[in-house]
Amino acid sequence: LDRAWSASFEIASVVEEIDTTAGTTRDDGVDVSATLTRFMPNGTLAFDASYSAIDGVGALAARRALTLANGATVSAQLGIFSFDQGGIQPNLGLNYTHEILRGRVVSVNLSQSGSESDDDETLLRTVLNASYRHQLTRNGSLSLNAGLANVAVQEGTSADTLATTFGVAYRHELTEDWSLVARADTQ
Repeated sequence: LDRAWSASFEIASVVEEIDTTAGTTRDDGVDVSATLTRFMPNGTLAFDASYSAIDGVGALAARRALTLANGATVSAQLGIFSFDQGGIQPNLGLNYTHEILRGRVVSVNLSQSGSESDDDETLLRTVLNASYRHQLTRNGSLSLNAGLANVAVQEGTSADTLATTFGVAYRHELTEDWSLVARADTQ
């Protein structure tokens, strides 16, 4: 639009084929999304809208990203999911990333989003992740991460679940567009 604003619009024809023991099912539909972004001296403000005809899910969200005086970045998202079968669920997120020392980055993410399972259960997923990345050499870095996820069944008969994850990864940049990554995770 101009230097301070940008807009995007996308429309896609989607074909989904699922093979099961009962045969193949095919769904045809359209996915539509639009984003309006305002660029500011210390970050961005964006508004998103989308709809997937196959999934029957619409989404609206406002996102704000800020660069703080200490160089850290904070981003937040406030939105909703709306389902064709009825019901509205939250789509919330908060992220903080900070390079505490040169080549050492800490990141913390908190998110909460609603969804519906294949069994038409209403789910609320809350996830907390923390990570630390240490740049060992110009081309190599080591990452550590930990996560906690809770899936609460709001409407349905399944049990709530709580999961933890821990991981370590080594990344080596081979060229400008190729990387070698070795990763180990546990749950």
